[in-house]
Order: sequence, then C-alpha cells, then structure tokens
Amino acid sequence: AGAVSGTSTSLSEIGEPIRALFPFREDSLVFGCRNSIYVLTGDPGFAGSSSITGISRDIGIVGPDAWTYGPNRSLYFFGSNGMYSLSPNEFNVNQSNRISTGRLDREFASIDLSKYNVKLIYDYFLYGIHVFLSPFTSPADPNTTERHYFYDERSQALWPMEYPATQGPSAAIYYPHPEPDLRRVLLGGYDGHVRYFDDNAVDDDGTAIDSYVWIGPFQIGPITEAKVMRMAAVL
Repeated sequence: AGAVSGTSTSLSEIGEPIRALFPFREDSLVFGCRNSIYVLTGDPGFAGSSSITGISRDIGIVGPDAWTYGPNRSLYFFGSNGMYSLSPNEFNVNQSNRISTGRLDREFASIDLSKYNVKLIYDYFLYGIHVFLSPFTSPADPNTTERHYFYDERSQALWPMEYPATQGPSAAIYYPHPEPDLRRVLLGGYDGHVRYFDDNAVDDDGTAIDSYVWIGPFQIGPITEAKVMRMAAVL
C-alpha cells in the first residue's frame, strides 16, 4: 500500500537504461532495457520474498510501447534486430525467440530506431500483430508514406505496410468494446483524427491505396531457355 525505495531493499540494481516497464503473468514485472531484459517476481516491499532475474543479456526492448500481450498469455516485443515472442512458461530469451528471422532481417537492421516510437498492438480480429514505427516528430512532407509492418500469426508471415504520413498512426490502441462489431484497433493520426481499419474502404480517408503484388523471380534451372506453363496461387 505504499511506495518502496530502491535503496531500501536487498534487490540488485538494473545496470542499463530502462526502456520499457510492464506487468507479466501473475506476480512479475518486466524491465526492458537497451540490451537486456530483467524480471522482478514477488513483492519488493517484503524482504526475501522477491528477486530480480535476468532473462536476456544481449536482447532488449527498444521502447516503452514496443511490446504487446498475445493470446494464451503470450508476449511479443520488438528488439534492436527484429521481433520476438515469449511463451507463458519461458524464462529465457535468446535468438531462437526471434520470429522475424529470415524475414526482412536486413531491413530491420537498417532502421534507425532512435527516430521512431515503436508500438506493438495485437489485433484479435486479424489474428496478428501491428508493428507501428511512428516518427517522434510530425512528418514534414504530407505526401510521403510511412513504413510499418504486420505479423500474421496464423501463417507466420511478416508483411510491410504503408500508411499516408499525416494520417499514419502517431498513436494506437486496441479497443475491447463489449459489442463485437465495435472491437477494433484505433489509430490516432498526426492530423488530430482517430481512425480504424475498414475492409470496405476504397482509399485511405482520401489518399489512394497503392495495391500491387510482386511475384518472382523464379530460378528455373541452369538452362538457356524455359517456359512457365502454369502458375497456381494458394491464398
């Protein structure tokens, strides 16, 4: 029922700058640092009843909103080199937890994360995770597009997404309305409006949608000439 001073307990100190802080499971608190992750379990107000454990010494969480809860008590977060997941019974984070391995690795490594507020939102309607990379300052050119991502949990696919700069998400939240038709991800734009996704929309609130599909190239074999007789797409 009261504040606990960090110098009044026998717990160890967190050595790195803390980037994220959030509850996890029943009695745990996660400290997401730049290059490490720690978990506080128990009540720090009672001596001997709590502890701080390092679950990663080389992987961190890039920002205060760069995490989200998933179904079945799972956890997703964004590190300096990609996207990670943590199942309910895991207490160790390593490179095997990186679900973006082999998907946009070079692109994620080239992002200057100091310029963006990274926010993860789990979408229970689309069964996936929105990864919003919102600039800390409003875009100077309203005609530009922002690059974001979506992770499809069912197909384990990671998709690049584009949003208009002024209408792009400066903030986002999942709104769990009691009515199923009103449960949705809400996006706050740089222009001061709040929007949501609509499958029936033909444009992005006035901005034309650039839709395309990039197929190939396919390496057929070490021959000089070939002909593709049939292509079957499975959606």
